[in-house]
Amino acid sequence: MSKKTKKMEQAVLIDMDITLIASAERHVQGLEGHNAVLNAVLDATKNGLDGVDDLFHDGGMVREDIRAIATGFLRDATDLEGTALEDRVDEMVSGAVKYLHSHQGDFKNI
Repeated sequence: MSKKTKKMEQAVLIDMDITLIASAERHVQGLEGHNAVLNAVLDATKNGLDGVDDLFHDGGMVREDIRAIATGFLRDATDLEGTALEDRVDEMVSGAVKYLHSHQGDFKNI
């Protein structure tokens, strides 16, 4: 993967995280203020993306939206298909969750 593609991938990971936070701000009732929203997303993703299903109570729609962002990027940037594509999507989703947890401060003022 080229440096440019790697840089684009990091931007996609950040976009996935912003999408999670923005979705929580719009759809999760009872969260007052951005810090409460961010903390709810962090708590929901402490064991991976599947935890957002319980946060959103949406049958996995937000989780699938996040996966779709990764899938779209990979289809544009690589020639992966089938199982190889799904495995790489899983890696990106995991990477987005790790990025969110290790760079929490980056998301405090979005």
